[in-house]
Amino acid sequence: MKASVVLCDVAATAKLPGFRREESLGTFPFWGHYHMLDFALASVARAGDAAILLTLEANREAAQRVVRRHRRVETKVVAVESGARTIATAMKAGRPRHTILSSSGSVAVFDTRQVLGEFRRGRGALARIKVERRALDAYVGTTDACVSAMETLLAEARQQEGEITLEALGGLFGKRLPRLATTEIVTSGKVLFLGNVRELHSSHLWLVDNVHRAEGQAVARQLSAAVAADAAPSPSGGTIAAGATVKNAMIGSGCHIDGLVEHSFLFPDCAVAAGSRVVNSVIMSGNRIGPGAEIVNALVFPSGEREPALRSASQRDGASIGERARVGREPSNIANADFPQQIKGLTVVGMNPSIPPRMLVESGCYIDADVPAATLASSMKLASGTSMFGSGSGHS
Repeated sequence: MKASVVLCDVAATAKLPGFRREESLGTFPFWGHYHMLDFALASVARAGDAAILLTLEANREAAQRVVRRHRRVETKVVAVESGARTIATAMKAGRPRHTILSSSGSVAVFDTRQVLGEFRRGRGALARIKVERRALDAYVGTTDACVSAMETLLAEARQQEGEITLEALGGLFGKRLPRLATTEIVTSGKVLFLGNVRELHSSHLWLVDNVHRAEGQAVARQLSAAVAADAAPSPSGGTIAAGATVKNAMIGSGCHIDGLVEHSFLFPDCAVAAGSRVVNSVIMSGNRIGPGAEIVNALVFPSGEREPALRSASQRDGASIGERARVGREPSNIANADFPQQIKGLTVVGMNPSIPPRMLVESGCYIDADVPAATLASSMKLASGTSMFGSGSGHS
């Protein structure tokens, strides 16, 4: 029997700018057509023929859509509301001696067979996995030790909160498992995201720079071997109109480019209007860049569920980045006052962007998720290093 593989869907927190609070990280898009969960499944597929994904009942359908794309590992999606006994039974099915326990929000590809081989040579009851000298939210241990940690976590969460949340599952990796691990196992691989939004920007541009090089192709092969072919990103997707310019960029399917895109990564279903520029930036799914807009050194989160009532009357084109708006600027070391470790020399626009036409958002700025255009229009310039939060964000 191969090792048991257990993946835990976890939530974004207030410490992770750009995301909605309690957003499922497992089903969040990464590298265009992929999701964070795809990377976890691509790595653990080498360790077993089956896996278990723990998530909330409300996220089950979205999680199922992701796991169905994986051809080499059959994944059972288990709702944490089903209780500790049901989860423990699923983890012990087949009587595996060892278990790999990983957070879906720890985006890396690594060799789980090497990890299991090291652990079986005698590494105590629980070991933390490290790649590129960085500790992942991923562990290997005896199945009994992993089941015990999970049962204790669920019992504490129910006692303290009355219910299990994705944030509680994140606590398993943030507090409990690090205390229980007695050693670590270092393995080869590539780390792409460990909870810092600067990595969302840099890891996507890393692929732009390395998609045709050996290291980039090695990572892509491990993903494409595990995930259905139609999920793979392409450096030449979308439609590029006559007169448009695309240089050293990755363009997702369904994109339409009329302007200039240079050294950038555009997720599927984005549009760049004529006269606009996107440089050294990552533009996630569904965004529309208005005519004459400029985005430089920026990370723009996905645009979806845009409500007309949240947009200003002048945004008749429905653009998430309005006409002649300017977001970011040439390289600088300016850090954001609210998130200095996460946002430095980078401009970040959170989920569901709605930047009014002609607004200026300078370097080091941060705009929270779901801030309506009407709010932003009250201050048409964000000075370097400042932030704009919506109501209910917990910030003043």
